[in-house]
Amino acid sequence: MVRTDIQSTDRTATLSPAREPRSRGKAPVFVLGCGRSGTTLLYHMLLSSGNFAIYRTESNVINLLEPRFGDLSNPRNQSRLLEAWYETRLYSLSGLDKPELEARVLAECKNGGDFLRIIMEEMCRKQGVERWADTTPEHLLHLPRIKETIPDALIVHIIRDGPDVALSTDKLGYIRRLPWDRKPGTMGAALYWEWMVRKGRQDGRKLGNDYMEVRFEDLTSHPREVLARLGQFVEQDLDYDRIQQVGIGSVSTPNTSFKNGSRPSEEFSPVGRWKT
Repeated sequence: MVRTDIQSTDRTATLSPAREPRSRGKAPVFVLGCGRSGTTLLYHMLLSSGNFAIYRTESNVINLLEPRFGDLSNPRNQSRLLEAWYETRLYSLSGLDKPELEARVLAECKNGGDFLRIIMEEMCRKQGVERWADTTPEHLLHLPRIKETIPDALIVHIIRDGPDVALSTDKLGYIRRLPWDRKPGTMGAALYWEWMVRKGRQDGRKLGNDYMEVRFEDLTSHPREVLARLGQFVEQDLDYDRIQQVGIGSVSTPNTSFKNGSRPSEEFSPVGRWKT
């Protein structure tokens, strides 16, 4: 958890000096969507394809860290952010060394996009790869800020059938009802899904060729075709056989909320759960 005893400051829209743009084939990819929509699966498919930094967690930089620590051109805020980040698994999973990271943050960081870019570029350097991806679902609500601070970011919005998302979300207790609310929990989860999808589409479609939508049902039923189309979008070969062979995370082990809901002999099928 991020420390809550540090006072938030106003996050001025401080931008870094213009950087030389990367080729599209090396641009960062944001795999976003409402929680329980398949973001983790698609993210792990990208990682399994090769040349992406392996970071198996959500960064939560734009949605949580930047709002909490405010103007990151301020050295004091930079130091507080690093101090809090070092105490979390977000840092421990990165495999980064503090001295080199701190030097870059203090020299280059002006905003949350810079911080995310710096830590991911350091992971790329350490792992010997050329690009990185992010899969924080709530970053879907911050597309203008992402493109403002990481102009070459490519956005992939994965959308899953609403009833399935609502059922999975309610099963995991992600949306908490008020004590006096007697309506089914899936109703609140469905409203949250509808709001996130609408907001993501509204902002995403303003980004032109840097925004793409993927249907979860298409990805699971016709993975080769969907990955071929996605590969053209991100300008990288997303070979399905290689992805299956490498099998990072949920590519090999489904990230399902229904692990105990079917017999071991049954074939795993995440589509149309709400009908059963």
